[in-house]
Amino acid sequence: MKSINKVLAGAAAAVVLFTGCVPLLEEQTTPTDTLENYEALNAYLDSSEDQRIAALDRYLAPVNIPEGMSLTKIEVQPERQFITYYYNLGEYVATAEEIAEEMVEDIDLSMFSFFPTSNSSRDRYSPEKAERTILKESDDYQFRWSYEGSGQELLEKGLEYYGTETEIDGQTYYITEVTERMVVPSMPEGEGLDVIFYQVVWTQDDYLFFVKLPKKFAETVEEIPFYLQMQWKDIAP
Repeated sequence: MKSINKVLAGAAAAVVLFTGCVPLLEEQTTPTDTLENYEALNAYLDSSEDQRIAALDRYLAPVNIPEGMSLTKIEVQPERQFITYYYNLGEYVATAEEIAEEMVEDIDLSMFSFFPTSNSSRDRYSPEKAERTILKESDDYQFRWSYEGSGQELLEKGLEYYGTETEIDGQTYYITEVTERMVVPSMPEGEGLDVIFYQVVWTQDDYLFFVKLPKKFAETVEEIPFYLQMQWKDIAP
């Protein structure tokens, strides 16, 4: 089994959206196991001593990965019962300065959203930093599955954060069009109105799912479901 990197990720309990603001309301730590690939995930799930993971004999994974994307990591959060797949285009490569800045800032991950949370560095507007932030946020595709199996209940708990209810081909999705201004709140008034990615939340077979999809791959909401398709994979011993 490949090595598992244990990390503690600070997490926002909720976020709210209005007039481009995405404030952090509460922060907590959530143990996260980070894996390199599907083989490592399979081994992790097969050997886990967590009762809820041990009860799984298969897992869900995305099927239609946006063109050019490569898997960078898979995260499992046993306490929250999330598995998240991270794919990246590689167009954004952090500079040494950006890496240093991230090391001294809190890592904010939300159980409700993929939106980056506000911090002091974003309060000071810089066109160059804004451009880099927008590039970073439009560079990846994320697929998150809650394997708890109480999808409708979980959906109702966070429904106010999940965007506009949209029905496509008989399936209900909650879609938020995330604009440049939402990820760079300090942008001057009247700027940053272009959509850079979608956040999509939905339930299927009583599981809850989240997807972050760059808009460059789906110019209309009707094109989004193609990137939400998934398949079952057996956990092989």
